[in-house]
Amino acid sequence: MDLIYTYFDTPLGTFYAAFTRRGICELSLSCPDEREFVARLEKRFGVEPVQDDSLVRPLLRMISDYLRGVQVAWNFDIDISAATELQQAVWKEARKIPYGATVSYGELARRVGRPRAARAVGAAMGANPLLLVVPCHRVLGADGSLTGFGCGLDVKEKLLRLEGAITR
Repeated sequence: MDLIYTYFDTPLGTFYAAFTRRGICELSLSCPDEREFVARLEKRFGVEPVQDDSLVRPLLRMISDYLRGVQVAWNFDIDISAATELQQAVWKEARKIPYGATVSYGELARRVGRPRAARAVGAAMGANPLLLVVPCHRVLGADGSLTGFGCGLDVKEKLLRLEGAITR
């Protein structure tokens, strides 16, 4: 398996991205540094990733557009083959949440055919490796509250404000 990674700075922080032959497998803001990101990839995939900045330009352009408030079609192939069946179902369904819209964990659970599994859906969203590509920031608590976000609730709020999903 070929595994490549890159990273780049944005106004939101440093994004770390990784790709396999199948597609993008990680897009994160939650790593403190490159060393930890590489270690996390090695543990998850069992191979040493190689830094390759060739994919930075298109991804950086998409993220830059998004952070300027442009609705972006995250048209990368994705590789979620290392995920559980439930995680894959939840992430695929979450990708359908429109820009500027939100759903609750319970609603997302219903959409994947597991209406009593809101907590399991929350855990799947918490394990989401594809920030923005799988828009986990668009999933809220049952009462509309901002809950559970690996990059911090302040980032979740910024993303939702950017999309116009919250205005308060």
